[in-house]
Amino acid sequence: MPFGVNLRRIYFLEREILPKWLVTMARSKQQHQRRVVIHPVVHAVLALRLALHARKNFLGKHTRDVQRQKFSGHIVLGGLPDFPCGIFDLSVAAVATASAIMTVNAVNAFGLFFGVIIGIAFGGVLGLLNGLGIVGTNVNSFIGTLATSFAFRGLGLILCSGGLVGIESKTQADTKSHLFEGKYLGLKGAVYIALIFSAIVGVFLARTIWGRNVYAVGGNAQAAFLAGIRTNRILISCYVISGIGAGLAGAIYAGRYGSGATNAYSDTIAFTAIAAPVVGGVSVFGGSGSIWRGLLGILTFALIGNGLNLLGVDTTYQLTALGLLIFAAVAADQVFRRSRT
Repeated sequence: MPFGVNLRRIYFLEREILPKWLVTMARSKQQHQRRVVIHPVVHAVLALRLALHARKNFLGKHTRDVQRQKFSGHIVLGGLPDFPCGIFDLSVAAVATASAIMTVNAVNAFGLFFGVIIGIAFGGVLGLLNGLGIVGTNVNSFIGTLATSFAFRGLGLILCSGGLVGIESKTQADTKSHLFEGKYLGLKGAVYIALIFSAIVGVFLARTIWGRNVYAVGGNAQAAFLAGIRTNRILISCYVISGIGAGLAGAIYAGRYGSGATNAYSDTIAFTAIAAPVVGGVSVFGGSGSIWRGLLGILTFALIGNGLNLLGVDTTYQLTALGLLIFAAVAADQVFRRSRT
């Protein structure tokens, strides 16, 4: 009988699913509290150590180098909801590249304001296509986004006809460059945009029902579904936000260089976008993570890379150090997860 089925479903939810879900979330919170002390201390120790060695104007040089980097933190910040949701997005570099090319074409066709909006929205549309395709077919997100990254790079080639596209109006190119590269109170406009974007994503993750649903889906997708959460919509929305972040990175690239090219963002940036939050303390297993940890991971990556450059360390050793750091961060995350069970 339908009435009996509903009663059994309610009993199952109350006695089996919800308690485990709540326990999982509580343990995840305890895990975060343990990491709160560790990662900022590690970052502070690294900064102090490098400052003592470099000494002369270390802070000024480091700040300038961080802001001069081609790698954009907007890609990391946009992809942060993927981690609590338990998914990966390897297509972010390809999406950012295609969005940079689309931004240039749109600026030439519709002007500066609408061109930037179209470029960012284009990234969101590619993220939506990612979500619909992967969620609809139930393909593993790692493999699915790896496949779409090739497709989106091909799309970028089509948009630029296999070459380089530039903003035709010098006035618009200068205005766009000043917007993103101009300094305000010592920081570039792109940095302020990153901070605003991170604040918006952080508020949505920490203070909204959508954010709580993201953590629930990442912690246990089946339990979240049985508890009434529309898991497919949550997953798709995370892909869209990841695409918007990549689209914003593409628009900033177009503003910085006044052009768009198929080599704007290399595929290695996609792996860096995954590694940076992990180094900051975000779990790769889903169900936990916060925006400030992503910011901390970006700063730690920049600190190590630029610090080693200032110390004159060979590039080969830098890659080795970064690889060991990423491995240590993932291993530590696994240890924390084992200790809480």
